[in-house]
Amino acid sequence: MKAFTLIASLLLVTSAFANEKTLPPSQQLTDSSEFNKHKEKYVRCVLSKAESFSKVAEIDIAFKYAPIACRRDLLQIKKMLIGGPYKIEVIDQLVESVQEGVEIDMINHIFELKLKNK
Repeated sequence: MKAFTLIASLLLVTSAFANEKTLPPSQQLTDSSEFNKHKEKYVRCVLSKAESFSKVAEIDIAFKYAPIACRRDLLQIKKMLIGGPYKIEVIDQLVESVQEGVEIDMINHIFELKLKNK
């Protein structure tokens, strides 16, 4: 009887560790190489457009139009997510979160460049 209890306890502990290693579906998707590839492409596009725009226009114009110029890359992320198991509302929130994060990075990047050039 003790051997059975010991084996059952080991199985419970083992299954608990196995479940900790399994990522939830949302994290599996956002940690995927395809998602990260699309996100990095969007980040590179926004940062480079913001740099270019800030050289020929006011900085607020760069902040406004750089993300718009790269919207196609953001829509590729949304297109990839639509094939997944998520409701469109969740997909829209995730895409909006990516966009907001990249816009924050863009502002910080441009201000760092402007400070270096002074």
